[in-house]
Amino acid sequence: MGKKNIADMLNKMDAPKRFGYTVWRISTVNYILNNERYIGDAIFQKKYTTDTLPFKSKTNYGEKPKYYVEDLNTPIISKSEFNAVKALQERSKVCNRKDVAVYPLSEKIICSCGHVYKPVTINRKKYWECRIRNLDISLCQTRRIPESDIYEAFITLINKLRNNHRNILLPAIGQIYRLYLKRRASTLSRYQANC
Repeated sequence: MGKKNIADMLNKMDAPKRFGYTVWRISTVNYILNNERYIGDAIFQKKYTTDTLPFKSKTNYGEKPKYYVEDLNTPIISKSEFNAVKALQERSKVCNRKDVAVYPLSEKIICSCGHVYKPVTINRKKYWECRIRNLDISLCQTRRIPESDIYEAFITLINKLRNNHRNILLPAIGQIYRLYLKRRASTLSRYQANC
């Protein structure tokens, strides 16, 4: 059963939700299926707070070390079930990625709700639409975009970058390089301080 079907089934059953939420969503089901706390383990420092003002909480994509602790609390499902769900999700990802090879912009257009756009065909005309809106129109209010508009905007962007590369790309590359050197120097000084 897919995550949308699970969410729909829980909504029909009027299953209780936490924090006063009123609707089961795909993201909620996904969170439950992938949360290591249900097998009694925990990952610490999934998020971190920035060191400078204004302090912000950010998702940790490797900026800080993460710590995996096993058997921290009582599990409610077995590790074999948890791993079977992970394997099923991975297999499903591979099976559902047919559009990635066909469409060069697949997985690259992000909706304002945070989900990716996917190609759809309606009345033999190609559009791109938010995946969540495609599943349930009440979850995202963005409109479909004709594929011709997307490629036209992409070509316009490429042409503007090509014609103004001295004013846009070269300064951007210079800034990225300076940031790289600054970070490298900072890492090197920390390393030398620890030695």
